[in-house]
Amino acid sequence: MTPRRFAALIHRLEMSDEKRYIAAGIVAATVTNTAAFADPQREASTPLDFVPGWKQKNKLKVNTKKEMSIEEQIALLSGALGCGPEKGEVSGTKKA
Repeated sequence: MTPRRFAALIHRLEMSDEKRYIAAGIVAATVTNTAAFADPQREASTPLDFVPGWKQKNKLKVNTKKEMSIEEQIALLSGALGCGPEKGEVSGTKKA
């Protein structure tokens, strides 16, 4: 087996493990968020809270706010899609 194939197998194994951790995290978050005698004012858990090393590895910035302003939504979507008002594009067409 070549090193390249071995690296590909390791990568597939890591992806498979990550999927299993996320699936288990969904169950764990559901159980903790619907606990009968828990404090109703507690912060809700997310499935990624139960995935080992996920936040450190991916350096996620988790948005815990309930609502976002229109400007924050535009900035988030513009950054994710690579377009938007500051890029000179509107509805998929470039401004002249």
